[in-house]
Amino acid sequence: MKGYNLEKYKLKTKRPKIFYCILGFIKWVLRIIFKIFFRVEIQGFEKIPLKGKLVLCCNHISYADPVIISAFFPRIIFFMAKSEVFAGRLLISF
Repeated sequence: MKGYNLEKYKLKTKRPKIFYCILGFIKWVLRIIFKIFFRVEIQGFEKIPLKGKLVLCCNHISYADPVIISAFFPRIIFFMAKSEVFAGRLLISF
């Protein structure tokens, strides 16, 4: 875009390496649990690009769906939600 400075809109969050290690371990544990107890099956996994920008739109029917999706998705996901979702005592710190 000519004339616009888009640098200020880029994500400037840098996380330590331990964050990615812990996140990878949690995703690994969740994958095992979901495969054993819920028999999760992934279709079209090869169509997900590992690099570049991506918009993932999901039509979920349960509150567990975002957890299941993030456990099996090969990239880190940033969720969008109404502010009321984060108003509970458990999620207030996020």
